[in-house]
Amino acid sequence: MNKRRQPRPSERFGLKVAPVNGAPGWLLDGKPYVPIMGQAGGSALGEVRGGRLWLKPGVRVRAALPPARAGTFSVACTLACDGPTPPQGCCYVLLEGRTADGGLKRYSIVTRPGEVSLGTIHSQQIVPVGPPSIRGPGASPVRLRLIKRQAVLCLEADGVSLGRWTDPEPMAELAQVMVAAHEAGGTADDLVVHDGAGRTILAEGFDDATSAMRRFRGDLPAAPDPSSFFSAGCALYTTWEFGPQLRRAWQADGSYDWSELDAYLRKLAALDPAGRLHGRFRFDAPDWWISQHPDQMVHVRQLGGAEQRTNVVSFASESYWSAAERAARDLVRFCDGHPEGWRFAAVRYSGGTCEWFPHWGAGYSDYSPVFLAGFRAWLRDRYGTDRKLRAAWKQETVALETAELPTPEERVRGDFYEFYDPARGLQRQDFCLYSSEIVTRLIGRLARAFKEASHGRLLTRTPAGYQPGGRGFRYHSGPHADFASVLKCPWLDSFFMPNDYRGRGVNGFTAFEIPLASVLIHGKTYIAEIDDRTHHVESFLFGTTPTAWHTAQALKRTVSAALCQASGTEFKDWGAGWFEDDATMPVIRRLNALAQESVRHDRTPTAQIAVILNPRSTCHVRDDSLLYDTLNNQQMALCYPRIGAPHDRLLVDDLGQARDYKLYIVQDCLHLTDAQRRLIRRKVCGKGHTVLWIYAPG
Repeated sequence: MNKRRQPRPSERFGLKVAPVNGAPGWLLDGKPYVPIMGQAGGSALGEVRGGRLWLKPGVRVRAALPPARAGTFSVACTLACDGPTPPQGCCYVLLEGRTADGGLKRYSIVTRPGEVSLGTIHSQQIVPVGPPSIRGPGASPVRLRLIKRQAVLCLEADGVSLGRWTDPEPMAELAQVMVAAHEAGGTADDLVVHDGAGRTILAEGFDDATSAMRRFRGDLPAAPDPSSFFSAGCALYTTWEFGPQLRRAWQADGSYDWSELDAYLRKLAALDPAGRLHGRFRFDAPDWWISQHPDQMVHVRQLGGAEQRTNVVSFASESYWSAAERAARDLVRFCDGHPEGWRFAAVRYSGGTCEWFPHWGAGYSDYSPVFLAGFRAWLRDRYGTDRKLRAAWKQETVALETAELPTPEERVRGDFYEFYDPARGLQRQDFCLYSSEIVTRLIGRLARAFKEASHGRLLTRTPAGYQPGGRGFRYHSGPHADFASVLKCPWLDSFFMPNDYRGRGVNGFTAFEIPLASVLIHGKTYIAEIDDRTHHVESFLFGTTPTAWHTAQALKRTVSAALCQASGTEFKDWGAGWFEDDATMPVIRRLNALAQESVRHDRTPTAQIAVILNPRSTCHVRDDSLLYDTLNNQQMALCYPRIGAPHDRLLVDDLGQARDYKLYIVQDCLHLTDAQRRLIRRKVCGKGHTVLWIYAPG
């Protein structure tokens, strides 16, 4: 007699997306559930001993500085980076402050074995300023000194000048200093900061551990292990930012060391017998792959033509992303055969820099050979013949085999004020569309890999659908401009982004920049990331709260806003213990209980104001334009959360499936197709609706 096949461990339980009382929601083991996720463990601790600060990978400690103008200052520190380290591994000192117009500014002095450099930090990626200086392999530790005189930066190593650089937007106010290690270990000693008059504003020799821990916050001490979130009834736990990562496990194509993930699963089982894991996996290229395929990396080009290769793999690299897809399936297969693998219930994945960006910072990308080849292939599919390409680009000699990427100078030039004029050709618009569509395809490929390998069990989640603000962002980069296509992906369940940084803290607000109404229309879900800086953090950034009571009010505001939008939340403290105290964790426990209660009630959105968005408009606005930042970020983040009534954010493509609203705000529809215009006329401009056009009538 044939025995019935027993389900594999990874098939026993699951986290599913399904309709729950009027809106898409979640089922955990078949029961309605709202994710209020905590982190499963603390960070790698730094340690002060022997007159040094000992750094482990991921450690970051920071000290606030007295408010000081930063026209001239200097910082010096003795740093040592343990070797060997991966290409991305380093130890560094980071200075944070503001420019004259209030923008965030960061300088970093970086060391890795045999090399020192000046740079800045964007989303845990070191962005060099000028070429690195190569020193002897035994030259560690090294005494590094950065001197800033107005816009000129000078870097010294052991008293020897390594170069001078001019910053077009220099730091004007210095606020805090950080010592950190990324993908490496090392030590720091004798950190000294002087102001322009030569006065010492910080001096730390790390000779007294108690004194150093009073002055520095962050990973001294770090979140306890186990985390207190295990007492908050979370049920679903995320790995922290420097937890198990695919790039460290991935030893070669088809070969892995899963020991980190194995330990994490066993640890979770011991701490919470019913606990599930929501893994964070970034598809960064492992070091062995980078060394074998240097031609597949993103190239950043500056105005004027200077070009630099990065350690970020190009989105156009078919060889890498095919291997990454296989690695995603192998990750699931490992959990499938692991005795605790059934706990792996959801995956949050991304690629590139931070959240699907080819790079983040000064310069323009991607000018790699592989991206150019991919662009030409895309043009062949789009136009088919040289004649059609020439007609579209308004160029008499261009050909499908020789078409070039627009230069940075062409990308920042507007034809009609801030806009690209289609009458002058579509080269730049095509570049923007390709830059976004290529990431959309990758998101779908990886979601499909996770779903097929897990037989549909894994919940898939990725960052997409919002236009981040600030200098250095290219709005068409990543999947955000093509979010309408991302929403159609049948293998993708959910999205995330941090709640807007400008509304955090005391007297703030909660803003979710993603078009949540469209997410729900397509039967998908949203989980907001709460990495609010709490009373445990001394920082001028991101709305730090002064006391535990203020932290509680800010958390109540954010979680309540998410529940009103039929969404969930995840708490992320970067492993630094921002929520770990006897006053804050009971608040999180209560918020979790209220969230689970909320699924028993009607979750149908009730807003009567619709904000209509068309992210593809970004493909028709010149790079570096402030127009779109004003329209999207400032209007969306600073105005609508304080409008006094709930509002839904809706893609123009989804108007046909949406319910009626009383007021429609046409937000950023700077470019519309004929079909989109007809849809607006039919759905919006009638039935007694009120329509407000932002910037100009469409």
